[in-house]
Amino acid sequence: MSIDPDRVRPAAASVRHLRERSRMELIPLPSLRRRFPEIPAGSRLSVTCSPAHGIDATIDVTAALRKLGHDAIPHLAARQIGSRAQLADIVRRCDAMGIEEVFCIGGDAKEAGPYAAALDLATGYAEVSDVVRCFGFAGYPEGHSAISGEQVAAALHAKQDFVESRGLHGYVSTQMCFSGAAIVEWALRERDRGLTLPLRLGVPGHVDRLKLMAISSRLGVGSSLRFLKSNRSSVKKLLKSATFEPAGIVDEVLGADRRAGIEGLHVFSFNNVAPTVEWFHRYLDGDTDQGAAQ
Repeated sequence: MSIDPDRVRPAAASVRHLRERSRMELIPLPSLRRRFPEIPAGSRLSVTCSPAHGIDATIDVTAALRKLGHDAIPHLAARQIGSRAQLADIVRRCDAMGIEEVFCIGGDAKEAGPYAAALDLATGYAEVSDVVRCFGFAGYPEGHSAISGEQVAAALHAKQDFVESRGLHGYVSTQMCFSGAAIVEWALRERDRGLTLPLRLGVPGHVDRLKLMAISSRLGVGSSLRFLKSNRSSVKKLLKSATFEPAGIVDEVLGADRRAGIEGLHVFSFNNVAPTVEWFHRYLDGDTDQGAAQ
């Protein structure tokens, strides 16, 4: 797949668009608050969730970041919500903070309550929220470890039908993938199937390989550990150098077929905040002399 030479340095309008549609993902570990001073004022952030820390930690960190003036949103895992009353309380807290966008995933918990999948959760959330206007969902360019490709595709298009029928906005953020070609192939296939939701490209930021491994082990379960287990070739790339920067993958995807419809980035920081912020701004400022993905 060739790279569009016009993508070597993004045009000013493209840079502005990427800045306005991108978010940096944070993990609500106890140590994260020490990183708060490293986050530039008014940043666009998302706070992930995991069975190890629970949704309360996600909401608490989101609230703390918003009090500091950041545009922070929560990730909510359907299978971690045990009752409709718990969801109502989550919605109450999010509405009180003025949160118009939430990111919904199915989650990894084996036992589900009333919400077994992301669409169930989004539907329940929309029914009781007076504030929400936008839902984000996950996309799987390399497939899902527990669900067939056809089931994943059908669920994705059902989510699109949901937001359109409710007059809401939506988007799809890709799970971490180190193959630009696989991402573009998946995006074009879904476009041909009728997907019109904008896509956000999920990439790791400036990631220290040892930190990535340590955090994945600490989380114990979930997408990070599953990713490491199922993407051994990507792990080998990480092990070849001390850090990973995603410029090569981003260039490859954004420079490919524009029908892919990539509107922004979802940057997995793994709480390596300062280096990831530095990389993000260097990239958008056109400093592409930083090598391909390492």
